Amino acid sequence: MQLPKPKYISLIILLIIFLYGLNITNAPKNFPVNETFLIDEGESLRNVSLRLEEKHIINSATWFRAYVSFFGKDRKIQLGVYKFDKPLSLGSIARKIYDAGPNEPLIRVTMPEGSTNEEIAQKINEHIRNISRLS
Repeated sequence: MQLPKPKYISLIILLIIFLYGLNITNAPKNFPVNETFLIDEGESLRNVSLRLEEKHIINSATWFRAYVSFFGKDRKIQLGVYKFDKPLSLGSIARKIYDAGPNEPLIRVTMPEGSTNEEIAQKINEHIRNISRLS
């Protein structure tokens, strides 16, 4: 029995890697449509990618980090609340997080010490529109 030639083995290995990569970059079967995902201040790419995988938004945290790092965007992740209305590929999610930005950006509101509830409500109302007010 004759062994396959080395060039065929290389092609087979490349094909396997390619097919694995296609599968891993597609949206997970149980993608959480219309759920929110928060990226908070100070979160690392590693932490974000692990949480994305844990929530079934991506299939592989490692491939996500590799993708983002390959394009030099590992320090460009935008903070905020993301909502995905349909399953997206790994690349689409990465581009949304480092280019398009969140559906709802984070808002920082500082309350002076000793503020009353009314003052706090007024300060929040200045920064967040469409908030209902209970009387």
